[in-house]
Parts: sequence; C-alpha cells; structure tokens
Amino acid sequence: MNNIPAEKVQLLDWNQYHNYIDKLAKKMQLDPKQSKYKYIAGVDPDDMIIAVHLGHKLKLQVVTDINILSLVLNFTEQNNHLLVVSNVVETGNSFREVMDQIKCSFDTAVIFKDQNSKFNPTYYVEMPTNHIYFPWQHCGLEVK
Repeated sequence: MNNIPAEKVQLLDWNQYHNYIDKLAKKMQLDPKQSKYKYIAGVDPDDMIIAVHLGHKLKLQVVTDINILSLVLNFTEQNNHLLVVSNVVETGNSFREVMDQIKCSFDTAVIFKDQNSKFNPTYYVEMPTNHIYFPWQHCGLEVK
C-alpha cells in the first residue's frame, strides 16, 4: 500500500472522472481540426479506459494496438487521423516512445498535465497541484 500525505493527493470518483472526460471532449469539439481524427488509442493499458470513454464521446474508433494499426494504415503518411490519449502527462516519455515505435508523430490528449512536464499535449483539461488517482487506481491506496 502507498502511504501518501493527504494534502498531496486527489482521489477522483467516477462522477468527477466523467466530468473531466466531458470537459476534454467539449474542448476538442471546439477545435476545427478535431474532425480529422478517425482513431483513438491509449498509450498504456491503463489509458484504454480514457480512450474508450473519449472515443464514444467523439465517435472515434478505439484502437487496442497502435503498432498493428500503424502497419495496416501506414501511419507515416496518415498519422493525422490518430489521437493518442493518457490519464496524465508527466515527463512525456510514454508518448515519445510510441512516436518512436510507429515512426511518426500524432496529436495527444490528456486529462491532466503535470506542471513540470516539458511535453505539451495537443489537448488537456488542467494542471493539478496534487497527485491524481483515478477511480480504478484507488484499490489498496491508504492516504494519511
């Protein structure tokens, strides 16, 4: 179990999480280039939850394996159709690793961007001051 000071933690419940998904979707829908996306994928398995929920809001096809999709569609030429999402961007290393794997760049969306992140996602909702735990990450978490 993690022992984390309560003043440095924010535990999201499902309603708060869905509100953030709604905010991210609305922010994206205001951007004219959002209509170019056809596919959405999560950086890590944990991010597939966000990919599915945001994908339904934006009517995008959810991709479970970016590497297979990149081979099938030759994303080096069609990368502008892919949106890659994550819960939080901290260092940005996960996004960069995926870019290196599929040999192209793509647009990104996250709910939270760490204040110290040098990676700038295409879309994000806010920059929190606390460490965020999503509803599916609460198991075994002890806050003191």
